[in-house]
Amino acid sequence: LATSQDPIIRKHVCHTFVTLTEMGISHEFFKSRMNNIIEYCLHATNDQNEEVALEVCEFWTALCRRGEVEETQQILGPYLPRVVPLLLSKMVYSQAELDVYLGIDDDSSTPDGEGDLKPSIHHGRGSSDNDDDDGDDFDGSDPVGWTIRKCAAAGLDHISNVFGSDLWPHLQPLLQTNFNSQNWLEREVSVLALGAVADGCLE
Repeated sequence: LATSQDPIIRKHVCHTFVTLTEMGISHEFFKSRMNNIIEYCLHATNDQNEEVALEVCEFWTALCRRGEVEETQQILGPYLPRVVPLLLSKMVYSQAELDVYLGIDDDSSTPDGEGDLKPSIHHGRGSSDNDDDDGDDFDGSDPVGWTIRKCAAAGLDHISNVFGSDLWPHLQPLLQTNFNSQNWLEREVSVLALGAVADGCLE
């Protein structure tokens, strides 16, 4: 099923992995296969089907929200060199998002630029984190809805809460590369990422 050519089936497989992870991984059958599941989720996060990629991207948040910090560190730690750049790559504005955001004011006479969009931090679809805050959490009012960009940022946020400053060596070189980029969209990713990890990684 995981290798099905049907994106609907792949999406359901990803949803199952996310749901099982949210329920906990104490069952030995599930724990013994976690490495295979992580490998699959790494691959599926790059799925050409956007719905599949978005569904499986929820896995990283689900894994880190279980409350078993030490166990999660042991499970996910060896994969940080692959997970972190993967999530950053998914935090770039898509063309569809740009079309919506930059078209809101119908200001077609003004060239698009980095000042036209503000970085925002999202804590996850259905998350109860910081419900009382007046910050930039996803609240359903965003015209583009829940996207893989927001989901990846939420995943990085929760990973930083699990690993704290230990995440920084994996993240800092990538952020520096993006900040030095001539592409403002890549620089914006670093700004978004810094906001996402501020509470967990940079305390």
